[in-house]
Amino acid sequence: MGTMTDDEIISKVSKIQRKGKTINFIANASLLLFPVAIIGGLVMIGCQHILGPFILIAGIIGLPVAIITGKKTKTVNKEVKNAIGEYVIKDVIAERIEIIKYTPDNFMNQDFIKSCSILPKFDRISGSDYILGRYNGVKFTYCDLHMEREHTERRDGKTKTTYRTVFQGPLMTIELGQKMDGYVRIKERKTPRKEKGFFSDVFSGAADVLGVKTSDDTIEVESVEFNNQFEIKSNNQQMAFYILTPDFMESIVQADALAQGYTNLLFKGTNAVVTINNGKDSLEIKRTISGKNQLEKSRQRIRDDLSRVLAIYDKVLEKEQLF
Repeated sequence: MGTMTDDEIISKVSKIQRKGKTINFIANASLLLFPVAIIGGLVMIGCQHILGPFILIAGIIGLPVAIITGKKTKTVNKEVKNAIGEYVIKDVIAERIEIIKYTPDNFMNQDFIKSCSILPKFDRISGSDYILGRYNGVKFTYCDLHMEREHTERRDGKTKTTYRTVFQGPLMTIELGQKMDGYVRIKERKTPRKEKGFFSDVFSGAADVLGVKTSDDTIEVESVEFNNQFEIKSNNQQMAFYILTPDFMESIVQADALAQGYTNLLFKGTNAVVTINNGKDSLEIKRTISGKNQLEKSRQRIRDDLSRVLAIYDKVLEKEQLF
């Protein structure tokens, strides 16, 4: 792509953003116009109002326009996502990370996601901001995920199917360089303090994700606070206690506070896996970048998002020397 000046970035990105917002507005307006104009037109025709036929025609035209622009929004939104990622977000990521690959509109392999024991089951999934890179010399991957589960209920003889969010936030893997004998899984328990706003909706569909009943592989550490906040499972207690030192547990609690969500960790194979269910799509820019001030504010928001993510990496990487 080459190096672009801020003025060139603003010109290119804002043009695509305005295009996206225009298409989205037309699609929504057409969808709203269709039933309103048809009903209004028929009423006016019944009243023999001269504008009745014209209003009816406008409503009829609104349906195909809504369908066409609705399909177009997906293409345009992808174009907006890729432009912002390539010209703004990628450069901010590169300030802290050695990028091997960055794909704004992609996410990790679904087979890996399905087999990851600290993620919930899902029926529908989307994601973005796939990063493969090196942080402090350690290979890692990152992406944002939105996972939903199908929910069906029957009322008044009718079946209604909806989708409930069970996970939204980042998924990260960190390569530890040596294969571990067994696994250690750390899952944050359901907490009333976090059951507000987004979480009240998310976890109504994810009861099996948090507060899982204890089993033979559940262990407890000396820290009552940590046991109350996290459920720990492992098939290798020696390795678990080797990882869960007092300093590491304190670091995870502190990093979790910064993450503003539910933090789960899995040490298995040659990797550490981290998920943060925070109801956010990080590394996103929604506002139109209309000037240098707006561009710098957007960059700073991405830096802040990235810092919260890397705070977790920093704590996990303290364990790298153990393996």
